[in-house]
Amino acid sequence: MTLYTIYDNDGSFWCEYHESAPANSTETLYTDNFVKPRYNPTTREFYEAATEQELEDARKAAVPQTATKMRFFLALYNIGITRSMVYGAINQIEDADLKEIILIKFDLSQEFDRNDEHLNLMAGVFGISQIELDNLFIAAWNN
Repeated sequence: MTLYTIYDNDGSFWCEYHESAPANSTETLYTDNFVKPRYNPTTREFYEAATEQELEDARKAAVPQTATKMRFFLALYNIGITRSMVYGAINQIEDADLKEIILIKFDLSQEFDRNDEHLNLMAGVFGISQIELDNLFIAAWNN
């Protein structure tokens, strides 16, 4: 028995084992990492059929919402931002109340929340975009 990819006219597909090749099938197996994969029998290729919004939603869903402080600082270090640089930037904040809140969060938190307003503020200080911040949280989980 052979595993075949069987496809519909709309490009959707599934895999099944058969003794011989069924109609609308190929021996090419899907191995890509698409959000909404489809198959084009003319070109014999799989392709991404997701909209930009679906791709963005899938990317955001893959972002961890928290990271331990150690892993987050290691991720920052890997892009050239040291702990000393972060605390130096915090100490440059003129608003005493804001500085104290951020220091408390950075000193006493066991983990950082991706959507924390003060973390996002500090990311902005270092020119880190929202997508780059997402990537830092992903990298922190992989440290």
